[in-house]
Amino acid sequence: MAFDRFAQDYAKNGKAQLNAAKKLMQLSITKPDMSILDIGCGEGKVTNELKKLTNNRVIGIDPSQNMIKLAKERFANSGIDFYTMPAAEVEVLGKFDVIFCNSVFHWLSHHQSLLKMGYNILNAGGVFALQTPSTPRWCPFINDALDFTLQAPSLHHVGKFYKTPWTYFETEENYICLFEQVGFEVTYCEIMRIPMKCSIDEIIAIFDSGCSAAFFDPKNYSCVIDEDYEKSFRAIFKENIEKMASSNLVNIEFKRLFLIAQKPVENL
Repeated sequence: MAFDRFAQDYAKNGKAQLNAAKKLMQLSITKPDMSILDIGCGEGKVTNELKKLTNNRVIGIDPSQNMIKLAKERFANSGIDFYTMPAAEVEVLGKFDVIFCNSVFHWLSHHQSLLKMGYNILNAGGVFALQTPSTPRWCPFINDALDFTLQAPSLHHVGKFYKTPWTYFETEENYICLFEQVGFEVTYCEIMRIPMKCSIDEIIAIFDSGCSAAFFDPKNYSCVIDEDYEKSFRAIFKENIEKMASSNLVNIEFKRLFLIAQKPVENL
C-alpha cells in the first residue's frame, strides 16, 4: 500500500484536504445524532473533526496499516473506532446515516461497486458526502510543475512511463450520473474553484500530502525506477516551482467537486 510509506508525510501536510473536509461537513452533517463512516480516513484528523459534530458512533477505515496505527495513537480517547479495511468490506460494519468520502474517490477503482455498497449500508434518508479533485488538472500550477518534472531531460527516460492511478469523471453531470445509476438522489453537486495563497514550501507540502504516494509508487511506472529517482524528482520539482513562482507567495487554485447524494426514504 503506497500510503503506508507516506503516512507521516500525509499526517503532517494534509492541510488542503482538511480545509475541503470542513466544507463537506457543513453540507452533510445536519443533525447532532448522525452515525458516520469515514472512508479513507488516513491518520484520523478529519474523522476526529467529524466526531465533534455528533453524539453517535463514528468509524474510520483505511487500507493503510500505518495510517490506522497513527489514527489510533493520536485519537485513542476520542471514542472513534478505526479499522484497517478496504472500502469493499464496509458492509460488515452495519448501517450509517452518513458516508463521508473526502479526497479519496479519485484513488479508488470499481466506483459503481463502492456506491452500491454505500447505498446498501446507509439508513433510509442517509447521505453519501463526496469531495474529490474533479479533473486531471485539479490544480493547474502544481500540474504544470509535475509535468515539467516528468519531462525533465534527466528524468524523461523514466517519467514517460508514469501512469496516473487517479480517476476523474470531470463534469458535474458525470458524477451525478454515477450516483443516480445506483438509486441515489443527488441533492447538491458543484465543482468549486478554491483559491489559495501558498509559499513554495507549502506547495511542496501539498505534494507530500498525497501526490508523492502516486509519483513514487513503482506500480505506477511501466519500467523500473532506481533508488535515486525520488531524490532527483524532488529536487527538479522544487526547481520548477521556484522558476514558475513570481515571488515566494504563489496564487494557486484547486478544482474540487462537492456532492451530496441521499438514499430515498420511500425505497425502504
